[in-house]
Amino acid sequence: RFEVTIFNNDMLVYQNQVTYGKSFADVRIGQPIIYINSLYRVGLAINQGSFAKAYNIGVGSNWHIEIKRLGD
Repeated sequence: RFEVTIFNNDMLVYQNQVTYGKSFADVRIGQPIIYINSLYRVGLAINQGSFAKAYNIGVGSNWHIEIKRLGD
């Protein structure tokens, strides 16, 4: 599991624990997942949904994401 924190400028937009998975089958429908995509980049999604729409996440230099691994 990871703690994911997303800011727009200095405003906290999202903070929660997210499961790392190799496929969407690793989480229930509607649950967030962090994964490595086909381009070997970190992805953040909702199983059968839109993470960006659900949490009003945008793009640009004012957006920042922190990903912290929790425990072992």
